[in-house]
Amino acid sequence: MDAEGCLWNAEWGGRCVVRYTPEGHVGRALALPCSRVTFCAVGGANLDRLFVTSARTGLDTAALDSEPHAGALFAFDVGVRGLLDTPFPASRPPVGD
Repeated sequence: MDAEGCLWNAEWGGRCVVRYTPEGHVGRALALPCSRVTFCAVGGANLDRLFVTSARTGLDTAALDSEPHAGALFAFDVGVRGLLDTPFPASRPPVGD
């Protein structure tokens, strides 16, 4: 999530990361040079970088030749800050059996 309430989503098979607005519309799409985009997260000192991972798994030799960046980590300056994750509260042991 970013500070404007938008959700960034890695699109497996879509060659991109999509930013969805709070209304559910596509606000932006960042094209990537690989098909298997796996995850995105904000980071950096000011939470102003979007880090995106990709995968090589399941790609045959021909696909890997056409996607030399498959499996790489990418970083983008997207012009909007991200939000910190909200940690889960510490788990408690089950009460009685």
